[in-house]
Amino acid sequence: MTSAEDMYADALAGSITASLERDPVQGELARVVIRWFEGPGYLTIHALGTEDECDVPADDAWYPLEWPNEEHEIDRVDAVMRDEALTGVIEVLATEMRDEGWSWDEQPQPLIAAALKLRQAVEAAGLPTASHFAVGVSHFEGWGAEDSVPRVNPSATLTLLGERGLLPDE
Repeated sequence: MTSAEDMYADALAGSITASLERDPVQGELARVVIRWFEGPGYLTIHALGTEDECDVPADDAWYPLEWPNEEHEIDRVDAVMRDEALTGVIEVLATEMRDEGWSWDEQPQPLIAAALKLRQAVEAAGLPTASHFAVGVSHFEGWGAEDSVPRVNPSATLTLLGERGLLPDE
């Protein structure tokens, strides 16, 4: 990864963590999904707590637009993107990418790195998390969680997700 991509991953993870501290989910944090489209500034961020998780069918575990808190969570990205540290890095990274956007052939490495760093930041912040807390990255169309979830989360988490029927399948 380039220096700008690494700075972006750090800033995004920090900004998401700060938003979770300011606006916590209902119950323990069970899941965070970073949805992407064209480039570093085109995201939505969704978090699910254990109190809402019980209303999510297993088939929708990684489709945050189907979650009961979707209307609230769709606004989380606004708070995240107001973070000046993140907006500055987005500009640097977009310039580095020459505004070409990310390839649709694979999950963007800066987002995978941000997801890994997010797990660490949530733990360091002491946010209450479920035993099966997981982070995933997916394209706006919904694909990609099957690739990202195993790359981002520890094997114990994957085991717990599997036992609950919550592993992504696309």
